Amino acid sequence: MPPAPRSPDDWLPSHWMPPSPHRERVVEMLRRGRAHIEPRGHGVPPLFVYEDGGVIELPRVRLVDDRLVADESAEATTQTTKHVDVCGSIDELRRLLDEDPAVLQRDPPRLQRLIAEAERQLGHMRERLEAYQTAADEVARLLERMQAIQGPAFEPAEQAAAVLQDLLAAGHEPTPERVAEVVTLAEQMRDVANAAEQALYPSRDATILLGALYEGLRGARDWSQRLSELQAQEAADASPHGNRGGKHGVPDSVRPQSSV
Repeated sequence: MPPAPRSPDDWLPSHWMPPSPHRERVVEMLRRGRAHIEPRGHGVPPLFVYEDGGVIELPRVRLVDDRLVADESAEATTQTTKHVDVCGSIDELRRLLDEDPAVLQRDPPRLQRLIAEAERQLGHMRERLEAYQTAADEVARLLERMQAIQGPAFEPAEQAAAVLQDLLAAGHEPTPERVAEVVTLAEQMRDVANAAEQALYPSRDATILLGALYEGLRGARDWSQRLSELQAQEAADASPHGNRGGKHGVPDSVRPQSSV
């Protein structure tokens, strides 16, 4: 069972949170679903896990030049990354080479650490993408199962109910024939209900499995804000005025930002 997502506000009083203004950017990324926090037990700093592959101990997260990086003045207790994404790692490598090309010969290990960090970040991204792709295959299988479910026609039950209402309202004599007619019509309604159950139950079960896939992928991530944005966009797309958004029909205000 994946851990339940925690609201970013739940972490605000935590002594593991970095100081301001770094904490505000951390909370922003959590609220936008771009990152999540993984607890590691009592007395061990939790991890700030960014969706683009970076992993930083939460107390060491710092906002530098509008980017989240690790505070290297404090030693990490586990193998983490300095940057939250590959772009940050490669940007630092390029900066070092631009400022002092001799570093290529003087300090290769420094550059190697950045390349190794980018490799780890790419590895994390690859694992995440493979998880999404595996889930997509399972979603397709479950959707195929659901689409194959054929529910009954409800019209016969509706017609039987209408006839029954008229019969009962008329106050007929309770002859054996009239009683049998009422019972027959009522059983027609039951037959439709029984057939509907045979469609409802497997539909319910497939939906439960779809929900479990979602829960498993979400894990401890808080996707509530992003879900609200996507639902608002879906509603806008369905409106008579159509989409007035930006690139690929998604307004700039709800598109993920990859510059952090």
